[in-house]
Amino acid sequence: MSNTSVQAAPGIRRAGVIQAVLLLAGSCMPVLGSVLLTPILPQLSAEFADVAGAEVLVPLVVAIPALMIALFAPFAGQVVDRLGRKKLLIAAMFVY
Repeated sequence: MSNTSVQAAPGIRRAGVIQAVLLLAGSCMPVLGSVLLTPILPQLSAEFADVAGAEVLVPLVVAIPALMIALFAPFAGQVVDRLGRKKLLIAAMFVY
C-alpha cells in the first residue's frame, strides 16, 4: 500500500505548526480563565460574605466570561471580517 498524501496546489499556502499552536492557545484561553478562578471561589465567598447577594454573585465570576463570549461573538465576527482574522487573533492573544 502506498502512502498518498494530498498535495496543495501551487500558490496555495498550508497551515503549519505555528498556526496550530495559535489556534489551540486561542481556544484554550477562555477556559483557562474559568479554571484558574474556580479554586479561589471559597475565599472570594468568605471575603465578600458581608455583601448582599454574594452567595449568587461570587459564582457568577466563573460564568460571566462565557456569557460575554456568547453575547459579543456576532459583533466580534463583524470586526474580524473587516480587519482580518490573523492580525486580530494575534493582537487579541497578546492583549489577553
